[in-house]
Amino acid sequence: MDDIDLLLDTTVLIDIFKEDASAVNWARQNQALRIGIPLIVWMEVIDGARDSREQRRLYEGLNAYRVVYLDEGDQEQAKVWLRAYSLSHDIGSFDCLIAATAVRMGKPLYTLDSDFSIIPSLQTIRPY
Repeated sequence: MDDIDLLLDTTVLIDIFKEDASAVNWARQNQALRIGIPLIVWMEVIDGARDSREQRRLYEGLNAYRVVYLDEGDQEQAKVWLRAYSLSHDIGSFDCLIAATAVRMGKPLYTLDSDFSIIPSLQTIRPY
């Protein structure tokens, strides 16, 4: 997956789909980048649909991004981090899976969520 420059977290995608001005401006400025999303992010976005019409719109919007699938190592690493940090730093299982995907790929995770700061070797960037 060397053809991906960065990964997006759910927080950024939601802002883009809600047409938040800062998020849309960031997306326009970075449209030349090859942007991926972990499978968990894809699923979280779809889970947030309120009705079938919104779900269809989200499916179409998500087609602009390359989905990055989990591998066994991601799952094992997420288990380690969940055990180590869930109570002390309030990080959830999905965030651990997202972080494990980004660390494995060696790609930055663009997010608005500070929960990821505890994860070793994870580069996070606040895009706006």
